[in-house]
Amino acid sequence: MDSFVYQTYISGYGEIIVADSMFHGRMTRLLYVDGAMQSATFNEPDERNDLIFEYMKYFDDAMLMRPDSSDILLIGGGAMSYPKHFVSAYPDKRLDVVELCPEMIDISRRFFYLDHNIESKIGLYIMDGDSYLSENEKTYDIILNDAYIGSRWDKSIAGSGHCRLVKKRMSPTGIYVLNVITAQKGPFAMRGKKLRSMLQRFFKWTMFIPCQEEDDYYGKQNCLILASDGELCTKPG
Repeated sequence: MDSFVYQTYISGYGEIIVADSMFHGRMTRLLYVDGAMQSATFNEPDERNDLIFEYMKYFDDAMLMRPDSSDILLIGGGAMSYPKHFVSAYPDKRLDVVELCPEMIDISRRFFYLDHNIESKIGLYIMDGDSYLSENEKTYDIILNDAYIGSRWDKSIAGSGHCRLVKKRMSPTGIYVLNVITAQKGPFAMRGKKLRSMLQRFFKWTMFIPCQEEDDYYGKQNCLILASDGELCTKPG
């Protein structure tokens, strides 16, 4: 049973609930946005940088495919689960985080253990992803896109304009990693197929990775679509 911690409403986001609950056998702090679980972190101090969601663990595959990568961009920070992990796992790499909602940053600091030590090691920008890509001239070796509001995705990522911006800000063999909730087959697979088809217009190589139940072909789940002009290997390293 969840133990209530905090509740608020954010315009454009909806109802925000923070609760503690047993998750994978450990006490966990959960973030719900309009009823959908969006972020989570273990409460024990020595476990707070551990990743809980499987799809975020697959983000690390991009680092294995490009071991010499140094500059990484994350679009959609949420409650900062991945940035905390990144700082502890990759001290020699640089992560910039773009988060649309300033209130989400405050919630991360108050309830999800985003402390000064973590913040001092990342670049944090409060704006939407496309504006950042348009206005910033920095190039990245890996761009991770996790831009969701609860279960709602940012539809701008399906447009050719977004793909052009991503490619402009990537190094020649950089990797774009897009989190999308879709199915592998059937009527719920259309979103993933359309996004991959769009990316194939701009990049030489693409890869589709289901991150939860590989045998559940028709159910929605977190999947990653990788795109690059450099080869993508299934067995990094």
